[in-house]
Amino acid sequence: MEYLPKMKASKIVFSDSSQQRGPTKCLAEPDAAIPLQEISVDPKLNFVEEPVAVVDRKIRKLRNKEICLVKVQWKFHKGQECTWEAELEMRERYPHLFIE
Repeated sequence: MEYLPKMKASKIVFSDSSQQRGPTKCLAEPDAAIPLQEISVDPKLNFVEEPVAVVDRKIRKLRNKEICLVKVQWKFHKGQECTWEAELEMRERYPHLFIE
C-alpha cells in the first residue's frame, strides 16, 4: 500500500517522437504526378492501369511448350518503362491493341 502514494507524487510524462524529428520531406519527381481527372479506379478502389501500345514480341521456349509474350507500354508508368505480358491474356483483355 505504500506504493500508491509514491505513484501519485511522481509525474508521468509522455513524449511524441515524431515532433522531435521535425517534418519529413517528400522527394517526388514533379513530372511523375498524375492529374486527378485521368485516374480511374475499380469498385474495390484499385488503380486501373491502361496499356498504350504493344512495343515488341518474343517467344519463350520451355521444355514442352512455347509461350508468346508481348512487351507492353503502360499509360502511367515512368518514361519508357514496359513489361512483358502473355500475349493470350493481353488479346483477351485489350483486343484494341492487336488490330492490324
